[in-house]
Amino acid sequence: MWLAKLLIMLLNKMRNIFFYFFFSFFIISCSNYTFVYNDKNDYNFLKETYFLIAGSDIDIIRKHLTTKKGSGKGGEKYQLNISSQNENRNSVIDNDLTASLVEIKYNIKYRLFDNLKNCKVVEKKISTSANYNSRAEGYNFGSDLNKDQLSKQLIKKNIDQFLQHIISKSGPLDCI
Repeated sequence: MWLAKLLIMLLNKMRNIFFYFFFSFFIISCSNYTFVYNDKNDYNFLKETYFLIAGSDIDIIRKHLTTKKGSGKGGEKYQLNISSQNENRNSVIDNDLTASLVEIKYNIKYRLFDNLKNCKVVEKKISTSANYNSRAEGYNFGSDLNKDQLSKQLIKKNIDQFLQHIISKSGPLDCI
């Protein structure tokens, strides 16, 4: 009888120890947890940035950067020079010499200058690409719209990668 009570008491203590072990393991393993989707606008440097954009699809780039910048007129502490280049390459050519798979690639070069210190802060070239499948014979309006939408998505993805690169730098934006 006393052995059964001792065994029950030991099992209860083991269960408590087991529970505390896994609870502390869970807390420790989630200590560096960060949210993937963050609503907070970390693009404060954009409010003080003047954009110089050259190359292809200037309007899309300017519109996306203005959206990220937010409302309000800021200073011109920084100058962001953007040079974009669009490449379309036929990846798969059918027997009738029509391209059924087209690769769309955007190479965008970013140069961020600090106008107050008169120096370069960041220089980065980012390439984004995707394949576009045009299965229509002859002219297809839907295919062209899909291609334009894919181009906009690639440009936005490219700009977002650059902004994430800037945000990932710890501390203030210093000259290189």
